[in-house]
Amino acid sequence: DPYANDLSELSLKILVPTNARSFSFDFMFFTSEYPEYLFTAYNDTFWAELDSKKVKGNISFDSKGTPIRVNNAFFDICDPDAFKHPQACGKPASALTGTGYGFDCPSFQGHASGGATEWLTTTAPVEPGETITLTFSIFDKGDSVLDSAVIIDNFRWSLSPAAEPTTVIK
Repeated sequence: DPYANDLSELSLKILVPTNARSFSFDFMFFTSEYPEYLFTAYNDTFWAELDSKKVKGNISFDSKGTPIRVNNAFFDICDPDAFKHPQACGKPASALTGTGYGFDCPSFQGHASGGATEWLTTTAPVEPGETITLTFSIFDKGDSVLDSAVIIDNFRWSLSPAAEPTTVIK
């Protein structure tokens, strides 16, 4: 992507167990781009790219296929009154306290300094015994200011097949 800046990624080459039909992992995305860059081209993004026999491409996205970013259906932990922006925030920004994206930042004058998704779970299909490459990436899209972060946790294999990649609220 020609507009990707400050790219950080971790690429893993993994041998799938001979009885595994899918895998899952949990994650939470945080960004300081809310609310200033909501609905703009400046959109820090988290990708989980899978290269396998069944899937090639990003596997973490909302029901409309939008990658994980501030302009995503899962982005709902935020301060709805921040700078009088009309974003619908389903969860209170108080959940961000202590994360670096909450109310603890004095320069934001009583408003949260960002927002986040809830814990999400991505599941994707694999072929038993194949070698896959899973690459986790986070980057600034369109600019190189304001920061975002992702926490990835609880990678696990499953004996149950998955028809296609999905991401849901944990």
